[in-house]
Amino acid sequence: MKEPLEGAQHSKSTDASLSGLRVVLVRTQHPGNIGATARAMKTMGLSDLALVAPQAPPDEQSWAMASGAVDVLDAMQRFDNLAEALADCSQVVVSPRAVAAFHWKSAMHAAGQGSGLLRPPVVPPSSSAPSAPA
Repeated sequence: MKEPLEGAQHSKSTDASLSGLRVVLVRTQHPGNIGATARAMKTMGLSDLALVAPQAPPDEQSWAMASGAVDVLDAMQRFDNLAEALADCSQVVVSPRAVAAFHWKSAMHAAGQGSGLLRPPVVPPSSSAPSAPA
């Protein structure tokens, strides 16, 4: 493992606390994004990557973009549907695009997750950012 950059805030306890986290990409459209995701995951100490029904499966561009995180791609799991990918997850965080694009409630129910969903606040694209207090 490479040493962290000087001044970087990084510890083994952070890696341990994130070790159970799975990143799930659903219907990926660009193979390079799969590799870039693997590289970002490796940087954060994550290694459990899952693909659900990719529209563009991993290819040589995925491995090129992974740069130093080929082990994450090699260990990547592939699933036919989101329910299978979430079957052994206890909590799920869904990105705003995924909320709009996929039937996550059905997948959560099928995976037996019930109310274990953590959803970030969604700000509609047409709304403006809150103004600073005067």
